Amino acid sequence: MNNYKIFKNSLGIYEAVKQGWSWPAFFFGIIWTFVKRIWWLGFGLFIISILLQTIVGAAVKDMPMEEAVAIINGIGSVFGIVVCLLLGIYGNSLREKNLISRGYTQVATITAESPQRAITLFLEGEHSQLIM
Repeated sequence: MNNYKIFKNSLGIYEAVKQGWSWPAFFFGIIWTFVKRIWWLGFGLFIISILLQTIVGAAVKDMPMEEAVAIINGIGSVFGIVVCLLLGIYGNSLREKNLISRGYTQVATITAESPQRAITLFLEGEHSQLIM
């Protein structure tokens, strides 16, 4: 069981955001940011990735090919791992802020097995803590 914050927009659309670590953000990284409509973060990470590859590529251009590829792959892997760890840690908080910026308001905190179940429990009135 996890705690979920329930958000609602003016059209009556509900979103549930799990509290704590985000496994989808950790495993899917930049793709997750686009799926969750956190455009600025997704595009920012994409641009940083391209810039990092360009800078490292320019720095290793005079090295033998095998060494250059190993360095580029190593730095790319470290960047990817750091991004995934940070998204796992902060992903759900970023998602909450994004929903609020898009006009959603928090209406409850629910303990449930899944986001869908949390919304269902809220709509059925079986919620643990209503936010006024």
